[in-house]
Amino acid sequence: MSPQLLYIYLHKLGTCYEQQNFIFTNEFDITYKPASSELKLAPKNNPYEGLWNERIHNINLIIGKNGAGKSTLLDLLGSVKQNRVNRFPFEENRWFAIYHVVAETFLIEGYHSELLGNVQGLPLDIDVEYCITVKYEQETGQLFASDYIQHATNNQSYPIRELLLPLYLASGVKQPWYSGQSNRSMPETYVGFQREYLDQPHYANLYQFMTKEYRLLEQDYTIADALLSLNREEDIFPAYSTIEEKKKLLDLNLYNKKAEALIFKPDVSIRLYHTSDPQDRWTAKEKFIIRHLEAALISLWIRLKQSRNKEGLQTFRSLLAKIKLDSDGLIGRTKYLLQALRELQNSRTPVMNEFNLRLDCDALERIIWDLIELDERYFISSKAVTVSLKEDMDPHLVRFLQHYDNENPRVGGSSLHVSFKRMSTGELEFINGFANLYKAVHQALGPQVETILLLIDEPDASFHPEWSRRYIANLVKFLGQGHFTRPVKFQILLTTHSPFMVSDVPKEHINCIKITNNSGKIKRVVQQADFGLMSNIYDIMKSDFFIGAPIGEFATQVFKHMLYRIERLDAYDSLEVEQISRLIDGIGEDVLRKKLTQMLNDRIAKLEPELLQMKKIEQLEKELKLEREKLNRQRKGRNSND
Repeated sequence: MSPQLLYIYLHKLGTCYEQQNFIFTNEFDITYKPASSELKLAPKNNPYEGLWNERIHNINLIIGKNGAGKSTLLDLLGSVKQNRVNRFPFEENRWFAIYHVVAETFLIEGYHSELLGNVQGLPLDIDVEYCITVKYEQETGQLFASDYIQHATNNQSYPIRELLLPLYLASGVKQPWYSGQSNRSMPETYVGFQREYLDQPHYANLYQFMTKEYRLLEQDYTIADALLSLNREEDIFPAYSTIEEKKKLLDLNLYNKKAEALIFKPDVSIRLYHTSDPQDRWTAKEKFIIRHLEAALISLWIRLKQSRNKEGLQTFRSLLAKIKLDSDGLIGRTKYLLQALRELQNSRTPVMNEFNLRLDCDALERIIWDLIELDERYFISSKAVTVSLKEDMDPHLVRFLQHYDNENPRVGGSSLHVSFKRMSTGELEFINGFANLYKAVHQALGPQVETILLLIDEPDASFHPEWSRRYIANLVKFLGQGHFTRPVKFQILLTTHSPFMVSDVPKEHINCIKITNNSGKIKRVVQQADFGLMSNIYDIMKSDFFIGAPIGEFATQVFKHMLYRIERLDAYDSLEVEQISRLIDGIGEDVLRKKLTQMLNDRIAKLEPELLQMKKIEQLEKELKLEREKLNRQRKGRNSND
């Protein structure tokens, strides 16, 4: 069995939680009595063993309305030490979390060890924030502290802390007007499990997921119009400089005066997937690569010239004079420019020292040769590359993006920027989440890691309901099909508002946070769900953990007003009855529509005696009218005879 998080007790966590606990396992019974600080645990049979797949321990959900404290819990469990301490200071907070490591060994971390009243052998010098291993004696049920994990030294290390890796994918919702706590990426200094943020997927992972894994998870490839863009920005010459002014400023014997720099050749036109211009022998791809290198070299020369460093200028000229241009083509110029930059880097001349230029020529060379390997169709100008994501994954592009992620060297005068375009907000969140998991699976596995604890905050916040319904199935499929060099397990904690996710998880693995208001005092109560795996969606939604009514609030108000109008019908009003009937006909839910129709008919039935009387009066009035008309005709007949 590999390590996993079992339990967390929050004696006090800010203004959010007091004496509440969360259980994340079905393999142990865990109880804690705050009054006596007594912790008990015992193993039990897990009925859901193997429910997901061989790589997933379990999936746990944390549900509750907005403001319930779901993200607060993940911040505590997933933040690196500095962020955790800043948000949850030692003086104001008390908590502990229990992890099962192996066999009868457990790890407990938290603030203020006095909460562990029945753990025997706690060290006297234990810090306010602590991390200890304990042994559980099954026969007696006692817990014994076995190792106090402190800051590692050259002579001491704690391999146990490498066994589990918490990775935190926080919610991406950010507002410019809110100055609340943010998860800033910074080094982890904690002595226990080393937290990491999944806040920025690698571009290579994004591209691989969109061109490969996305199709495996989603039958409808909705991002067929999406594009990957690589743009090159030049910042060498003053704005609005003419070609002649640029050449005068350069004044450098580039290419031994055998060729003209392409930096002076503007693009005549830009046409998608056209690789050359009929008036120019250089293709867009060749100009893109050569101008990127020329910009690096020329920018350095201009900066040196502006500093009036005569010694540096002379050294620069001498170095260039020794380098030969073998051929005036893409490969020839590329080799010439790379050699020039490398010679300058190795020379340690005032050129390098004055501007503190640290150019990694090895990294730059890898990037350049990757660009040379790319398909010419991608290059649409000397400054832009565009790739359609409906095409199959290109391994050459993957290799370029991997080097770009790891070592994109900014060279003076020119920089490369990758971005993706033409996707909806929901698609962005879907791709960002799974691409971050791709990064976790393929790059965050250290040699000792046995379990990755994934903490994911509201991954479906921008999803269509159908995507929410399939999210957990996609997650299980995605993690199950990964190719790992060695065994590794995943434990997953998700926060969500989606009833569809709830119906995919056993109720024992669902923690519900309920907000209560007692005389103006807000309190959060954590309890196990009474719904879960295969529960009816409508039954889940009726729970007050999700919504206060099965329909929208405005519809609820309309419904109540219709009831009021039906009940106030003390006298038959044909116009009012007709208006109510039309509203009832517009209701989209059969049960409600039939119920209201029945209520209206019952009300009309109660008014039937009055309605019959009114109809009798109407009939008598009609008969009286006919008699009057008959009498008038008779009178007119007698008058005409006279």
